Amino acid sequence: MYAQLHQVATLLAAQAPSGDPQGGGGPSELLMIPLLLAIVYFVLIRPGNKERKQHQQMMDALKRGDEVVTTSGILGTVADISEGVVTLEVARNVKIRVLKSTIHKRTKDLQGAPEDAKKDDKPKAAKS
Repeated sequence: MYAQLHQVATLLAAQAPSGDPQGGGGPSELLMIPLLLAIVYFVLIRPGNKERKQHQQMMDALKRGDEVVTTSGILGTVADISEGVVTLEVARNVKIRVLKSTIHKRTKDLQGAPEDAKKDDKPKAAKS
């Protein structure tokens, strides 16, 4: 993302007129800085804050029986939750303890469509 913003800034600088050798590009240069700061805010900072807030809400709503995936790709079912530590059952009678912060998503959030919607879909008849 930073590389893309750098390319845009370089292109804008290359298109700037090379008129006055002493600088003093006028009000257009003064408006460029707040414009770039606004772009950085809306492209980088705001989406990151929104994603962190959604992840925190998911972590607060985590309960026993939820199927989750960790940041390292381990799939499991929440067996127990304590302060900062989650016990996952990854197979029958196989439990591991992981930090709560390493829970990436619930697997139902990864699947996209709810289970009920998938059952209602009828296969289409093949055309002959």
